[in-house]
Amino acid sequence: MASSSQQIVMENNNQDTFARPQGNLPTLADLLTLETRVSIFYTYARDTEMSEQLSKPDAEAITVFAPTNKAVMALARKP
Repeated sequence: MASSSQQIVMENNNQDTFARPQGNLPTLADLLTLETRVSIFYTYARDTEMSEQLSKPDAEAITVFAPTNKAVMALARKP
């Protein structure tokens, strides 16, 4: 279990950062693209069916527990 100091909460404090046609909020794929600390996870996720769900602008609420790059690199066997 990760301690509080190891957990990352992604927040979008600057609403103007994203191009949002018709006022849509950014998708999880948009946010994961910007979050460099989980880039290895997102590289793997893009190669799976999960990428479709992460890219849906109208997706229902999803919680993603993504390992940081440091955590993936610490694995004895990489995915």
